[in-house]
Formats: sequence, structure tokens, C-alpha cells
Amino acid sequence: AITRRVLFGDPRLSCELRYFEVAPGGYSTLERHEHVHGVMILRGAGTRDSRQYSDALDALGCERRTTANPFHVLMTATALGSKLADALPLLTDAVLRPRLEADHLDPVRRLALQALEGLTDDPQHLVMLRLGLRFLPPPYNRTGYGHADGLNRLTIEGLRQTWKRRAVPGGSILSFAGAVDAKALLPLAKATAMGAILAGVICLMRSTPAASTDFREPPRFCAVRGRPA
Repeated sequence: AITRRVLFGDPRLSCELRYFEVAPGGYSTLERHEHVHGVMILRGAGTRDSRQYSDALDALGCERRTTANPFHVLMTATALGSKLADALPLLTDAVLRPRLEADHLDPVRRLALQALEGLTDDPQHLVMLRLGLRFLPPPYNRTGYGHADGLNRLTIEGLRQTWKRRAVPGGSILSFAGAVDAKALLPLAKATAMGAILAGVICLMRSTPAASTDFREPPRFCAVRGRPA
């Protein structure tokens, strides 16, 4: 099990300093499921099935992927800044309204098991993972591959319940970089369902001119973070 202790919290700052204690052999529910969640949320969301959802993002030229660690599932997407208003609602659907359809679980489970088994074909990567397992303290010694026993025990209801508990305001971060209008980001986020889990701007860096092609200049950046749960 994992015990969370709050060392400092101030609602005026919308932040907390937390300390986690992991019992020997303990793990979080999300850590055991994280790879499968990362794939499943992109297999249909909102009113679109898997193909419709993929086609909608492809039509916008939006590349997307998910990664996971013991505490967060990360969704990243790359598209033209002019497509942000169209892409953000689609990405929001994957976070807040993933379909998590039962008939996708077995194929995704097989992909996760294949990725786990395929580590033996990449000795260098496998060695680095095992070094982390041996020398880093929990939960930082864990990977996004999960465990075969946990993957084989997954149920669709378990996935749905876990995602419902985890995709909440506390700790949620939405960030942007590139050719975007920083001042328009918060209204845009609030105009989508993403506004349901976000609180306010916590970081706004200097923006480059919209037409700038000087990559030495710092990019436009804005981050919006949810209030602690």
C-alpha cells in the first residue's frame, strides 16, 4: 500500500507538499494498470468510436501519445497552433470521457504483455530498468510496463473505476508550448469540458512573436493546474 502524508498545504496557493510512504511490495492501483490505461483512453472517446476518434485527430494533423509513471498518466499532442481550438475538445474527451470499451481490453492487454516480453530483445533498455529497480527507492524504481500477473487480472470494470477515481482535479496539469495565444488559452480551456478539472494559470512565460522562426527564442508557454483534491 501507499500512504500519502501532506506536509504543507495552503488553499490560497492552490498547492500541497506531499510525502509518500510505500510499504514493501506495495503498489498503487494506477501503477499496475498504467500502460493499459494509456492505450485504452485513445481508443474511442466521447461520441466517437476508436476509428472515428483516430480519424478526427488525424484530419487535424494532431500526433498524440501517452506515457505513464507511478503518479501521473501523461498525454502529449503535437499540432499546428491554428488547430488548437479543434484539437483540445477531442483530447479533453480522452481524459474525461474515454469509452474504455470491453472489446478493446484483450487486444490492449496482449499489446502490453508483448511489450513486457519484448524487453528481452533490448538488453540495454532491460539492464537500465533493472538497475532502476535495484537502486532507486519505490515508487521511482517502477516502470510503465507493469507486471504480467497484474495485466492478466485486469477487468474492464476495474479499469473504468480506476480512471474515474484518477482523472480528477487534484494534480491535473494542462500545458502548452509553441505558436499559441497565451492570453486566449484559459478561456479556451474553460470553453471545453477541460474547464471542469482546471483551476487557473500558475505559470505564464514570455511569448515569442507569432511569426517568429528563431528557435533560439523561448517558446510560448502556459500551464494550467487543477486544485488539490
